[in-house]
Amino acid sequence: MIHVALTMANNSSTPYFNRFAERIHQYPEYKFSFVCLYPEEPEMIEDMKRRNCDCYWIRFDENKKKNDYATSLIHLFRLFKKIHPDIVHTHLFDDSLPGLAAARLAGIKCRIISKLDSGYHYHYNPKWVSLDKLNNWNATHILSVSEENRKFIIDKEGVQSDKITLIHQGIPFDEVTNYAPSIKDKLINKYNIQGKKVILVVARYLELKGYRNIIEAAHILINYNNRKDLIFLCFGWGNWEKEFNPLVKNRKLEQYFSFNNSIDREELNCIYNIADMFIHASLYEPFGFVIAEAMVNGLPVVATRTGAAADVIEHKINGYLVKPNDSQGIAEGIRYVLDNNTDVMQKNAKETARSNFSIEAMLKKHLELYEKCVK
Repeated sequence: MIHVALTMANNSSTPYFNRFAERIHQYPEYKFSFVCLYPEEPEMIEDMKRRNCDCYWIRFDENKKKNDYATSLIHLFRLFKKIHPDIVHTHLFDDSLPGLAAARLAGIKCRIISKLDSGYHYHYNPKWVSLDKLNNWNATHILSVSEENRKFIIDKEGVQSDKITLIHQGIPFDEVTNYAPSIKDKLINKYNIQGKKVILVVARYLELKGYRNIIEAAHILINYNNRKDLIFLCFGWGNWEKEFNPLVKNRKLEQYFSFNNSIDREELNCIYNIADMFIHASLYEPFGFVIAEAMVNGLPVVATRTGAAADVIEHKINGYLVKPNDSQGIAEGIRYVLDNNTDVMQKNAKETARSNFSIEAMLKKHLELYEKCVK
């Protein structure tokens, strides 16, 4: 039996861990244990109890990182010596830094890191990039989630290509498409989008997510192409009031933008079905779950050549591709979707998402990597 310990930080519950736990019993030659680094007892404990999997909690507060990295390393080392996993698989920087070091000290020969937050330090906190490289050194195998992610790890973090395996993330198709039609009218009224062409954006309110290019694209469409029927419906988290609202006001676009906090899954699924298109304008993206979600919902996608979009979207076949940091290109993509019949594109997008982003395919490729790792 191959025993894999999967770690995650800063999340009380991790949906993809739950989906793996639900399916791993189909593979009796594997055992999964789950480790959660969180400041208080996480939901993951109960999640895994219901799925008959072991789960361990290491106290870790991301607001007290410097102290908690050291203490969590000690606790992780003791845990790994106790449960003796064959593989330790980490996922975010905050669990990878102590987790991979603890696994190495505990003599765990197979140490895998998924680069789910790769690039964050490079763009926002460069002094920490050396620790990203330390994580890569402590890992025996590195998992990238897109080709762009793989190239970034090679070019910016100096990793040899033969150490990297590319595995796309998987999404639960039923969970991201089901919604109650009865809430549709309520949401249309709530966001005041009656009679509008709804352009959906779901991304954190960060510069890296390309909001400035979206705002400039709106300016082009509304002021130069006379498209007055648009509403850019944005959902995310972060300080949009400070970062992007001044630009919207400067461009006199207030009536065309609706910035909102994140919403629950059922409402988001409904919004996917209300919207006329989905825009993903990131300058860099390790993967981009919302791209896959929009595609499987059959929504026309205009996306920059980043993350999952660059890997699976064929221009004007199953989506519309734009160069990163190209406001004019985004405007042209929006105009293309508005002015053309996109039924075939939407059908192709659904088929592409279902063939590339299933949970089952993701789990199977993980198990293949684990087998390769222990040989």
